[in-house]
Formats: sequence, structure tokens, C-alpha cells
Amino acid sequence: MQSRGAIRFVAILIGLACIFQLSFTWATYRQEKKAAKYAEKTVENEQQKSSFSAVSDLNKAFFLDSIRTVSNKDYLDSVSNKKVYFSYTYKDVKEKEINLGLDLKGGMNVMLQLDLAELVRNCAREKTTPVFEQVMALAGKRAAETHTDFITLFGEAWQEIAPDQRMSFDIDLEKLSGDVANKSKATNAEIISLLQAEAESAINNSYAVVERRVNQFGVAQPNIQKIARTGRILVELPGVKEPERVRKLLQGTASLEFWQTYNAQEIMPYLQELNDEIKQQNEGVAPAKAAEPEKVESKNSVEEELASAVSQEDTESADFMAKENPLFSKLQIYGGNTALLGLAHYRDTAAINNWLRTSRVAFPSDFVPAWSFKAFSGEGVPADTYFELVALKSSVGKGAVLDGGVVTSARVNYNQMSGAAEVSMTMNRKGAADWEVITEQNIGKQIAIVMDGSVYSYPNVQNKISGGSSSITGNFSQEEADDLSTVLKSGKLSTPARIVQEQVVGPSLGSASIKSGMISFILAFVLVLIYMIIFYRRAGVVADIALLCNVLFLFGALVSFGAVLTLPGIAGLVLTMGMAVDANVIIYERIKEELRAGKALRLAIADGYKNAYSAIIDGQLTTIITGIILYFTGSGAVKGFAAVLVIGIITSVCTSIFITRLLFEDRLRRNKNITFDSPATRNFLQNTKIDFLGKRKIAYIVSGAICLACLVSCFTKGFSYGVDFSGGRTYVLRFDTPVTPEQVRAATMDEFGEAAEVKQFGGSSQVRVTTKYMVSDLSIETDKKIEGMLYNATKDFFATPLTLEQFTSTIDNPNGIVSSDRVDASVASEMQRDAIIAVVLALIAIFGYIAIRFTNWTWGVGGVSSLVHNTIIMVGFYSIFSGILPFTLDVDQTFIAAVLTIIGYSINDNVVIFDRIREYKALYPTRPLRQNVNEALNSTLSRTINTSLTTLVVLIAISIFGGESIRGFAVSLTIGVIVGTYASIFVGTPIMYDLNIRKEKKIMAKKKK
Repeated sequence: MQSRGAIRFVAILIGLACIFQLSFTWATYRQEKKAAKYAEKTVENEQQKSSFSAVSDLNKAFFLDSIRTVSNKDYLDSVSNKKVYFSYTYKDVKEKEINLGLDLKGGMNVMLQLDLAELVRNCAREKTTPVFEQVMALAGKRAAETHTDFITLFGEAWQEIAPDQRMSFDIDLEKLSGDVANKSKATNAEIISLLQAEAESAINNSYAVVERRVNQFGVAQPNIQKIARTGRILVELPGVKEPERVRKLLQGTASLEFWQTYNAQEIMPYLQELNDEIKQQNEGVAPAKAAEPEKVESKNSVEEELASAVSQEDTESADFMAKENPLFSKLQIYGGNTALLGLAHYRDTAAINNWLRTSRVAFPSDFVPAWSFKAFSGEGVPADTYFELVALKSSVGKGAVLDGGVVTSARVNYNQMSGAAEVSMTMNRKGAADWEVITEQNIGKQIAIVMDGSVYSYPNVQNKISGGSSSITGNFSQEEADDLSTVLKSGKLSTPARIVQEQVVGPSLGSASIKSGMISFILAFVLVLIYMIIFYRRAGVVADIALLCNVLFLFGALVSFGAVLTLPGIAGLVLTMGMAVDANVIIYERIKEELRAGKALRLAIADGYKNAYSAIIDGQLTTIITGIILYFTGSGAVKGFAAVLVIGIITSVCTSIFITRLLFEDRLRRNKNITFDSPATRNFLQNTKIDFLGKRKIAYIVSGAICLACLVSCFTKGFSYGVDFSGGRTYVLRFDTPVTPEQVRAATMDEFGEAAEVKQFGGSSQVRVTTKYMVSDLSIETDKKIEGMLYNATKDFFATPLTLEQFTSTIDNPNGIVSSDRVDASVASEMQRDAIIAVVLALIAIFGYIAIRFTNWTWGVGGVSSLVHNTIIMVGFYSIFSGILPFTLDVDQTFIAAVLTIIGYSINDNVVIFDRIREYKALYPTRPLRQNVNEALNSTLSRTINTSLTTLVVLIAISIFGGESIRGFAVSLTIGVIVGTYASIFVGTPIMYDLNIRKEKKIMAKKKK
């Protein structure tokens, strides 16, 4: 093996890099464990208070839980910007830990759809023609039936209803910001282009608004993505505890405003008065605190727990400052002729807000304090830590002096003299007139640009601005200038967004998923290790070492790429382990063949690897193709599964080829023996002489009958569709006593007036309820209504009564709704279409690859025929056994992931067989094709069965221990592996043979002519 030293060096380097990447997860866990310990100490201190005994047990538990949560957060906030691991802060290590999906840690997944129909209405004139309303109605109708964007449908409907009428009669071109040579003479096609540009701008602006709102919400590791070409935004919020608040936050339109400001010196006397008021209040309770020596000790222990690095003298000085100037110890007065009152650490902003809100100080009635959106950046100030408090001045009766609706465009320019970035904005006529008056009245003062209550900028007004065109200058970086430009454009049109898909997973369900996933992973891992040792002895130990390296490389790659590990992702991880030994099995079986041919061990190993490369690469590439298709067509957890699958295949091929070869070379260099079998497995499926092709007609009849039965069931019985394919709402309910689906179904029937689908889901006290009641209405009010109806229907099944609030909380209660999904019907139909496209694309891609790789279309047809056969039986299995087996068999995105996985996996068997046939044709060109095919099938039979068995061992572990939510997925994969193994021998290869024979006969017939 050439370059052995270089390969060893690279492998060690990659291993160390993976360990380093995974160490961030350990560092995060260590800090969070300290935070939990600190929180428990705080709770213990609170419990020692004598006055606490008078509180009821229920309120006591709630109070202590609140203290625990706040204390935990306080600790983590305190170390957020401190170095906790080498030069990395807690914030840094948190961002680099293994990213768990919502199904593992709990949280909320939301798909937002921008209402482009409303955008078009916002661009219309105040008075429109009847044609406009007809076009809007037709476009709206077609939008519900197709997946084309609304702007395109609007243009098509206009061309159909009124091709000769100009859109400019109804569309106010002054509201559009695109560039057209002459807007007054713009053609209909140009106006559609302007509307499409407006829609794209609205999507970008909405994305920026959503991102800002989510970041202000304080969720750790949020994921926000624009979904290309759909006008949708995906938002994933791990650990969120207030789903209803999130819904309101995300669906509200952006509120851009221009505010007048106070000079800080005008407000300073009031702040001084507030400081004195707080001091007096603190002094009123100080004696009681001083009388408790235990609390002093508790305070010191807390400081130690927070790892405070200040000296005793500094601590006393800080305590004195906090006592004498409680407000100014938290709000650092900035000073100067500006609207900036001061800077405050982000941990202190809530306390300052509370003081300002509850104070008795007679602040000016038009004084409105507001925090900056971005943290202050300056010399000596820690990054992302301190925020600015700005003094806004409310206009009489309306707050802001101007709203963002007047802005027609905003862009980043560069000062010709200094080259500094600045933002230019243009207003409509009314806005320009108002702006002229406002700027004239505020020369020498500042105007604040405020979005959703946060101050983005407060530039100085240097002179009266006429014409509606303004330039905002400052020490803007390129990024800051871009952000400000985006904010200004955000207020131009209020394009509402509605939630079309939502999933809420409670942490109890997430922790259960982690537990079941890890059990299945560990068990499958151990079973594969044992299987390889039993079957291949010392070579099996080498394969196990490679498998351990593969797991390390796989996890390291997942962390490095920032991939999200979901429950299906864990299934993909476990499946990858089964598939990882596939390459080892191909190599080992080939080496055994070389040894039986009489070759020496060293030469047999070298030739075994060399002859196995093509089969390994071809087989794994086809699986990668399906994984990539699944990644780009799937979403959420399915995307996580695809990412794990693709990365796992790549790492497994590298470890199987290079790590095992290095270990073999080391043993050979030391003249150590290597065994590739055990006495029990030595002659396993060796020297078989089965006439597979002679039995192909029987196989055709059997397969045809099974496929026919499956198709009949699909068209008659149909399927049980998951909510992401049918639309509607799904709730997982957990009770504190056993219930039956029939009981819950009858109760929901009485309440809803229609049958809901109820299935047992992971135990006798947990069910899944799916309803299409008011499926077209996905408003927050309807959500509340349906949750209330569900509560009324099931509340009698709880031994311990729950309130409606407890029932609907997915976060704080072990029982009630532990997870929920809702999907708009239009999104569901889109998912169905995308699923069909994904399967068809996978089949076409594999056909093309095999046809090119084996230089004959008949080989591609044979391979794809096997895959179609497998797909029909898997789909039929879901139809025939739905409602019969004791677990759910819903056709949803996870099912499509299973189908695509089997398509990619089962083609491996075909590829290995085809590769051996191609080899025999080259070695024995004069032998009949039938003999070459039969011998290829017999010689690869051991490998075919072995790889299937290792994968089945893994899938059985997932089926039993992997948890309810992926049990159907694992069982379908198990069926797919069994059927795929059969089909590669009795369907795909025989069809390829028959097509080749027919092709040869046609060629011979032409030659005779």
C-alpha cells in the first residue's frame, strides 16, 4: 500500500480534529451542569426562608421552579462572554455543540407563507376597476389549486381577462421601487416584473424582520431559512416555552416608525430622582436582610459559583455603588448632546425597564425609553454585551411622527469624499411633505428610526430636507448599512405572513426520543460488532475498529458542518453502521475468493481490495444520489436523516478502505496471521451451483402476484396519510391512566361532530389524534378553539384533573398535549407532489448512472425494474397492513425517506452482481451469458446475504427500541431490505439477462438479413 505513512498521518489528524469538535459538546454540558447545580443551591436557599412555609404546596412548587429556571439562565448569562474552554466563551462553545433537532430537545417548528395576494392589493390604487377584482379572484382560485406563485398567476389571469387593459390603471406605480425607463408608460409585462421584484424584496425584508424578532426572543440556536422560490420562511425554535406568543410574534407585520427624541440632559434630572427613589426603597428592606447571616454566606457562595474574578476591594466598591446609586450602577450614563441616555448590560435591561415602568417619578408624559436593536460597539466595551437606552419623544396623539409606509425605496451608497457607507431613502409625496416639516422642526436634533420598538439608528438632522430624498450617515460598516437599508424597506409595505405548517414538541417527548434513540444506537452498534467478529474473526475485529473510527468521523463531521441531529437522523446513523460494514464484507468476501484460488495472504489482500473498489464505489454512489435528492426535496427531520446518511456513507467508505488496509498492512509487516472466517462460517454459501435464471419465471409469477395485490390494495383500501400529506391538525395526548383509541375517538366524535383519527402512540396511556375540523382556517383563534374542544372531549380521562392551560401546555406538564402538528392543505398537496418527484428523480438518476457505468441501457432497466418492484411492495405493505399492525403506518415524509433509502440501498446488491457479471464477461468472453450470470449470482451470494443480515440486525434494533415515532419507518426499511435482497437476485438480474438476450437476437436477425 503506497503512501501508508501519509494516510496514517491524515487519519490521525482527522481523528484529533473530530475529537476537538466534539469536545465543545462536553464543554457545553459541563457549564450547563454547573448552572443546574447553582440553580439548585439557589432553590435550597429560598426553601430555608421561614416565610416560605406559609405558601401552598402548588404555589411553592411553581415558585421554586421559576427560581430554578431564572437562576439557571442567570448563571449561563454570567458566563456567556467569559472564556470557559481555552479561548472560547460559553456562547462560542454553545454554538459549536452537537445541534439536536426539535424532536430530540423539544421546541417549535414553523413555516411562514407570505401573503402575496395582499402585497398586490397594497400596491393597488385606492380605487380599482372591476377587472382588477376579477383578476384577483381568478388568481386566488388558481393559487389554491396549483403551486405557481401568486404574481405569475395574477399576470396570467390579467392576460386572460383583460389583455388590452393597462395594469397601471389599477397598480399604483409610485408604490413600486423597481427601475423602469418610464413608469407612466410601463407595459403590463414590465409591471409584472416590478411586482415580482417587490415580492422578492418583501420576502427578504420579512426574513430580516423574522430573524430580528427571533433573536430578540432569546431562543438558543434558532434556525431560520428562506425556502427558495416559494415565498416561505422556515423557523425552528428549540426549547421555546410560549408557542402562542411565538405565533403572534411571527405573524405580526413589521412596524417601522420615525420618532423625535429628547436630549439626554433634559431627562437626566428625572433619572437622578428615580435613582434616589430606588435607593430609598432598598434602604427600607435593608435591615431585614442584614439580620440574616445565612444569606451573606449564600451571597458569597453564589459569587464563587459564578466564578467572579474581582478582588474583595473591588467587590466592596461595587456593592457601595449599587447601594448608593442603584440605577446608575446598572445604567452607565453616556453624557453629551445626544438622545443616548446610557449603556446597560443585557442582563440589567429587564430591571431598568421595570424601574422605569413602576416609578412614581413624574417623567414627561411624552418620554418613551427604548433600547437599541444592536449591542453597542466601542473601545473597551465587550462585544454583544451592552445596549443603548435612547430617549424617544412621543408626538401628540400618535407616538411616532411618521410611519414607514411613506418610504418607497432605500439603498446603500458611498460618500464620494470619505468613501464611508451611507443609506439613501426616498419617500412618497405625502411623506416628503411631512418629512420636510419634521426635519425643519428638528434641525440640530436627532430623529430615531424604530422597528418594533427597537432603535436601529438616531441620526442628526443637519438641515431641512425637501423632495423626500434623504441620506443617513454615521459610522456604518457595510453590514450595518445593509441592515438599515433593509429595515427602511421593511416598513414600506405591510405584507402579512401566516403560519401554514407548525410543529410543537414538548421536552418530555424529546427526552424520551433521545433515550429510545440512544438505546437503539448502542444496541445496534454492539450487535454489528459481535456479528463481524463471529463471522470474520480477526478480520472482523479490524472491521470493528474501522467502524469505531467511522462513528468518530461521522459525529465530528456532523458537528463541523452544523448538521442537525434528529430522531430520523439517529435512525440514519444506526442504518449507516449497518451499511458501513457493507464495504468490508465486499472486500473480505473477495479476499476469501482470492485465498481459495491459491494466492498468498499478502497478494490475496492486495487483489481483494483492488477488485472490490469498483463495486464499492458504484454501490455507495447510488445511495449518495438518493440521499442528495432526499436532502433537497425533504424538510425538517427528513433533511437531517439525509444529511446523516450521506455523510455516513462517505466516512464509512473511507474507513472501510483505508483504516482496515492500514491495520492489515501493519499485521503483515509483523508476520502476524489474519483470519477471514471462523470454523462455523468458513463454508457459508460457498461453491453453490444454483440455477437462478432457470427459476426466473417462477419468480416473475410470484413477484407479479404480490405487486398486483399491493396495487389493488393501494387503489381500493388506500392509505392512512400523515398530517403533512393530508393537511389538518395532529395532537399527541398523554394521559395519567390507560385509555383506548375507541374511547378517545367516541369522545371527539361527540365534541367535533365528525370522526377524528385516533391511534395508540407509544404506550397504553398515549394516543395521537388527527382532525381535519376547520382545516382551511389556521388562525390562532381557531387553534385555541380546537384545543378547547379537544380538552372538553378528553378531560374526563385524566385521573388528576387538568386545567385547560395545563392541558394545552406542551412544555410545563407531563400530561395533556405533548406535541402538535398542523399543516395547511395547500402545503400538504405540495408535499405529495414533491414526494412523487423525489422518487421519480431517484429512479431516473440511478437508471442513468447504471446505464452509463455499464455502457448498456439494458443494465439500467434491470436495476430500475428491481427498484420499482421494491417500491410497489413497500407502498403496498403500508396500504395492506395499515390499521392492522400495532403501530402507525402513515404515508408521510418519513415514509418517503424510507422509500428513497431502500431505493439507494437495494441497488447496491444489483450493482455488485452486475459488476461481477461484467468481470466474468471480460474474463470469459466466449462463455454464454447465462453461465456468466448464474456464476456471478452464486459467487456474490455470500456477500449479498451477509450485508443484508448486518443491516437487518440494525433495523430490528431500531424497530424494537427506537421509539414509536420511527417504528413504522424502521419496519418499512426492514421489509425493503428483505424484498430488495430477493429482487436483486430474482428480478433485476433476470430482467437484465432477458433484455440482453432479446437484444442479441435482434442483432443476429439483422445480420442474417
